[in-house]
Amino acid sequence: MNKSKKFEQFLIDSTGVVHNKKLLSNILNTLKEEIKKEIHNEEHPIGSLEFNASGKNPATYIGIGTWVEWGKGRVPVGVDTSDTDFNEVEKTGGAKTQELRALIGAYDGNISSIGYVLEKAVPNQSTFDRSYGLTANFNHDKVSNWNHTTLVTDVEGNHPVSIQQQYITCYIWKRTA
Repeated sequence: MNKSKKFEQFLIDSTGVVHNKKLLSNILNTLKEEIKKEIHNEEHPIGSLEFNASGKNPATYIGIGTWVEWGKGRVPVGVDTSDTDFNEVEKTGGAKTQELRALIGAYDGNISSIGYVLEKAVPNQSTFDRSYGLTANFNHDKVSNWNHTTLVTDVEGNHPVSIQQQYITCYIWKRTA
């Protein structure tokens, strides 16, 4: 082997110590990867969530951890320890549809009339047919526990009515290890 080629593999530092270039390069690359992993572990600890629209598992681009799809078909809500519906991490609840019923009762304090309270329509939302202030001639002394419910449908007559908020979908991943 040529003497000059043999010495290209080594590096002499300012103190005169001879170092193997390949060994130093491997050590530096290993340190770089370890530092990168530590930074990613700090930025994405176990239990953290990652949102993306690509569907790629974050382990492929972050380079660390085990990630699983999380919350499929659900909307995240912040924990509120004072509300029993939202007082725990990963607690689930809610529904896409709900049966709606309207109570009919005495209208405007007149026990001889029945009706609904008239509400203004909400823009871009389903509207409902309402009866208003119907009166009846009857002897209210002979009526006990009188009430009535009416099934509410959307304008197309669909029942149950959708109560789903507007949404946009994405992939949500949770780091588990």
